[in-house]
Amino acid sequence: EIYTLSLHDALPIYQPPYKKVDVVLETFRLMPERRVVVVGRGPEAERLAALAPDNARLLSGLDDAQMRWLYAHARALIAPAFEDFGLTPLEAYAFGTPVLARRGGGYLDTVIDGLSGLFFDSSTVEDLTVAVRAEARTDWDRQAIVGHGSTFSEERFARALRAHAEHMLTGGRHS
Repeated sequence: EIYTLSLHDALPIYQPPYKKVDVVLETFRLMPERRVVVVGRGPEAERLAALAPDNARLLSGLDDAQMRWLYAHARALIAPAFEDFGLTPLEAYAFGTPVLARRGGGYLDTVIDGLSGLFFDSSTVEDLTVAVRAEARTDWDRQAIVGHGSTFSEERFARALRAHAEHMLTGGRHS
């Protein structure tokens, strides 16, 4: 089983320091029985490759089919950076994959602790290690994760936006 850290929220794909890839790599260095795949590329690639333990793979240039396979086969997605929103958890949910996320930012809106993932308080090796070990003991309901992810669908957003616009156009009156 593998854990995934996907960095492809935006194009081009980067591994800037704030993504905390180094913390993830060090965490998995201390857990050689587990594997992690980091997806992305950027100015940190050489440094991160040098830091990567034997149980880590750094991949880039994956196509959509390869990303879907990775999400579908990942034990969990790791989201250690502070993000205003972040699309990767929603992508993982489409495959029933839980998310280990740093408590804060947009993840407070997209991750339900214990249902669609687990939170950790800071992007440290210690906190992430605790989260990975807790995740390994959790029996996830993959269908519930998919259901939670569907609450962020484009269709649902469009319906809610139309309803809000209609409400505003009628001056807040119900017709």
